[in-house]
Amino acid sequence: PTDVFAEPTGPPDIIIYKPKDDVIIIEDPIEVIEFVKVEVKPTFPGGDAALLQYISKNTKYPKIPFELGIEGKVYVQFVIGTDGSVGSVTVVRGVDDYLDKEALRVVSTIPNWTPGKQRGKAVPVSFIVPINFIID
Repeated sequence: PTDVFAEPTGPPDIIIYKPKDDVIIIEDPIEVIEFVKVEVKPTFPGGDAALLQYISKNTKYPKIPFELGIEGKVYVQFVIGTDGSVGSVTVVRGVDDYLDKEALRVVSTIPNWTPGKQRGKAVPVSFIVPINFIID
């Protein structure tokens, strides 16, 4: 089947596993996908590895989709504002209401970044993070 949403090529996804012991594991680091090219890319405190760790640590696999065996990849778009804050968080492509809401919740809580810059001035920059919920 043809998918309407063109998946990004290259960078791996964030993979969220829900093992039996309730520990969430991340597989394959991700480089955040930029939608707007800027001279100076926004940076998360501690870098991309720290962003992955933050998302992994704070994501909880919702009980209902877990019990029903629902898995999938949720694409969440957000904007790093001129002050470094995360805003305009939306699901670009979802899987299940519970998984989508959990992905939105976690991305909405991401701490401030160092903002991106264009010609020396802070500018908003848009990103998409694919979060893959897998029952292990």
